[in-house]
Amino acid sequence: MIHPSLVIALAIFAKPPVVQQEVGLPAATTQETNTERALAETVLSSDIALLRRLDTPWTAVPSFDQTPAGEIIAAIRNETGVRIAIDQRALGTSGGWELKPVTCEPSTPRAALDAVVRELSWEDDAYRVDVASGIVVITDTSGQRTLRTTARYTLDDLLNRISPRDRRGNPGDDDIAGFTLATAKLRDFMLTVDSESWVENGGDLASVEFLDNVASVKATPALHSALRTLFDELARALPAPTMEWTSRIVEFTPEASDAEVAASLADDVRLQTLIDVGQASILAAPKVLALRTEPAEITIGNESESFTIKIEPAVSPGQDIFLVRATFARKRPTGDTVSSVVLRAVSGLHAACLIEIPGESRPRRLLLDALGVSHTASQLLRNTAPRQAPVEDPAPK
Repeated sequence: MIHPSLVIALAIFAKPPVVQQEVGLPAATTQETNTERALAETVLSSDIALLRRLDTPWTAVPSFDQTPAGEIIAAIRNETGVRIAIDQRALGTSGGWELKPVTCEPSTPRAALDAVVRELSWEDDAYRVDVASGIVVITDTSGQRTLRTTARYTLDDLLNRISPRDRRGNPGDDDIAGFTLATAKLRDFMLTVDSESWVENGGDLASVEFLDNVASVKATPALHSALRTLFDELARALPAPTMEWTSRIVEFTPEASDAEVAASLADDVRLQTLIDVGQASILAAPKVLALRTEPAEITIGNESESFTIKIEPAVSPGQDIFLVRATFARKRPTGDTVSSVVLRAVSGLHAACLIEIPGESRPRRLLLDALGVSHTASQLLRNTAPRQAPVEDPAPK
């Protein structure tokens, strides 16, 4: 007889993207190379931390009404302790910018700084906020070009959490040699962050190259900060790297009519009714926790009689599709019996089928159902609308 219940879990724990700095040196490990990489990583991380300090809400929210820009900058410095500099090459040396009146009710120092930048910018000469070696700067595009630095992001965790069809790809689907569909989709999503800055979109402030699961990004500290925020959001919103599969093997007694058995395939309430009245019984209810991009297998039973359930991700252009293969094997002196069936399962939906296997006097009727669930959202990567940093509406002038 088949054992009534068996649970096998293959636990896979996700890790956040690993960030490594690239300083344009050969891969050979030397003391100088390691030192320069460590220094570059320290500087970039420190600069990003400065930018994010500006996002901390005010201790007491101010209200600026036709306040000179210089006074607002001073208030931001006093609140955050962050040094802020004006690129005189871009804005000039006269200091007239300090007298520009600004009206806003900012929730954070960054919102106040953005309001100042908007007021200082002209239609064809927009200024931007970035950071250079520990100093937040207001500069233009030419100034930002001098701030670019290269960082390498190891993104295998995020790639493994994209649906199996994207991870595996289809022949002919890749536009770039060496890309999987998952890599291409993740790259496209990255290019929506400050989209006009990327070389791939016609800009000149940022570029990205992939080598397998590593993205080498050359960009300003501000854009690196936005990318890391994106990676954090994806880590929270993408499906977990594993899926929990629950399946049941139910055997019907001869007293259960063919019509009742057929109805129970589509109606779990009717199936439970047959179980309650003794016309069906659950032989096994295994659970499998497995990587969503890799096959998983479980065998239930003993040497003389067993069920093997194998779950395989399949490539599909529309949904997360999995194949659930169930094989019944029985060894008898008179000869072995093997029966099998394949279910097409969609993530989050029940799949069920009826299988008949030879019995002593009549065929045995068995129901197999399966349900695969990922407990987090799976659609975020399909939304590739351009992303811009949140900017508060300017106050009426």
